[in-house]
Amino acid sequence: MQKVLDKWPQRFKDSAISILNRLSDQKRIIAVSLSGQSQPVSTSVKQCDPHLRIVQDYPTKFVVARQECKGCSVNPTPCFATARTQLANTLTNIIDINEYTLNNKLCQTLERRDRFYPPGVGRQQKFEQEILIPLFRDAARIELYDRYIGRSILESNADQYQLALEWILDVFKRESRLGESGTVKIYTGIFTRPYPNQPLFDRNRAITAFQNLEANMRDLLPKFQIFVKEEEQRRQMIHDRFLFTDQIGISIGRGFNLILDKRSSIFPRRLHDIHISYCTEVQKIRNAFNNLSTPFLYQSPNP
Repeated sequence: MQKVLDKWPQRFKDSAISILNRLSDQKRIIAVSLSGQSQPVSTSVKQCDPHLRIVQDYPTKFVVARQECKGCSVNPTPCFATARTQLANTLTNIIDINEYTLNNKLCQTLERRDRFYPPGVGRQQKFEQEILIPLFRDAARIELYDRYIGRSILESNADQYQLALEWILDVFKRESRLGESGTVKIYTGIFTRPYPNQPLFDRNRAITAFQNLEANMRDLLPKFQIFVKEEEQRRQMIHDRFLFTDQIGISIGRGFNLILDKRSSIFPRRLHDIHISYCTEVQKIRNAFNNLSTPFLYQSPNP
């Protein structure tokens, strides 16, 4: 793409290079390789074959193709028709590059800014396919910000949070191209100075509970860490809850107590009501945690 842009007029080239650089900085341009198990595609145009095989190895919702290209000039079946034929039995939509700004499916996908799942209607499998897998497939790390993960650690609903975290780590490990090499970090808090008429805070018991949570999570994913800030009445973590990857950030309205059913229920379990929206100011959320002027109650050692 850079070589092609170098040939563009300067007034167009500068804007295009700026967009490419921004996408690269946000790790939105993903390089993939053919797997050794992928099968050659039945096409007489050799240069089309690796591209179609990559789409089969790494299924995607949309493929933008040209109606014609130099490689197809001597072939009666152009790229667009070849791709449409070869991918006819998949969920991939083939879009003509000259019409992609007018394609209804693509426009609706790009314009969508949030998702809502009513209580008890959504199930884990659907949420995985629509939210978690697209988020995690090309991610190297994920960060979770939720003060209630820490606040619940000594409460009766602690296992519901752990159940959801186990699920998230399992999907990340299974679907990310990095597998077990991926990194997960949780940022949370806990009240160490409770409100009046509440029980005294048991510091040792809380630290032990965080260590147990850490050990359980590292059994699933070795590069797991948790960072717990002490909270006070006037110095607390922000209320909203977030999930960040190295590519994108989302806000999760109810946080990570996602699963309605108990651990005794079988997969796929029902989910609570969940509202998800894009978060475009990721660094401000990180700064809000880092600038919280209270000490850490617990920090995971480096894995």
